[in-house]
Amino acid sequence: MVDNVGTLRGGRLVAVRRPLPGEHTEITRLLDAAKDPRREAFARAPEAAIDPPELVARYLDGGELIGYAAWLPAAGGARADLFCAVDPAATGVGVGTLLLRSAASAAAAGGVSTLRVALHPPAHALAAMLRDCGLSSHWDLDYPVAHVELLLDRRRPGWATP
Repeated sequence: MVDNVGTLRGGRLVAVRRPLPGEHTEITRLLDAAKDPRREAFARAPEAAIDPPELVARYLDGGELIGYAAWLPAAGGARADLFCAVDPAATGVGVGTLLLRSAASAAAAGGVSTLRVALHPPAHALAAMLRDCGLSSHWDLDYPVAHVELLLDRRRPGWATP
């Protein structure tokens, strides 16, 4: 079951899809490798819902898990907190952008209008990706964390990074 196939910088193909049963041990290892302060909350996402809103990214040639995205809807479901993790060995080639695009599409199809992302230092690459993603956004600084709201129903020129 593949929701989306994308080409990364360098030409490798990646499949983005819903996780299969039994993949959560591998997802937990990826979250630990990513060392994001929010990983514990999102590692529990599969346990918190019957059909959790989450995606995985795997290389098509080899099948290695290289990315994970989950969004946890708030009460009412119009807003959701988004978390994306990329294997440190696969950063800088477009995996995060592909996950963000796929998660934004899936979340919007599920009735979410705003994705919220908490940027913890030093998330410079993530900040640049969110800035260039083509979605209208609101940024609020609560030092040292920046809170970004991505408005899924408003587009602007962007997606500068592949």
